[in-house]
Amino acid sequence: MMAYSKEEIEETFGRIIKHIEEGNSLRSALREDNTPSSKDFYEWIDGNESFAKQYTCACARRADSIFEDILNIADESEGDKVSITVDGIVSEKVDHENIQRAKLRVDARKWMLGKMNPKKYSDKSSLDL
Repeated sequence: MMAYSKEEIEETFGRIIKHIEEGNSLRSALREDNTPSSKDFYEWIDGNESFAKQYTCACARRADSIFEDILNIADESEGDKVSITVDGIVSEKVDHENIQRAKLRVDARKWMLGKMNPKKYSDKSSLDL
């Protein structure tokens, strides 16, 4: 375990939480310079109730950020058509590859949200009798 002062832990933890809230994974946050190992990070959470609550809130905000990303991806149409010039005549052609890539990005995020918070983001509706 790398030695951190209390101030360094709080500052580092804050940066990691901000990274997560912006829609990024914990793994990518811990790849940044001057961050702890995942083992050390989880020990910080286990040993500090306030950190545990902040992490839980950051994960919820990350899910909301990912949800907003889905809307942005779905609304973005740039690149759906490409201009093609043949014999001096310019025409537009639908770029199916770009559209399929956007669909894949949306579907991957929808799947992930359904796993992260099934009560809020799952496609399944439940009927309790």
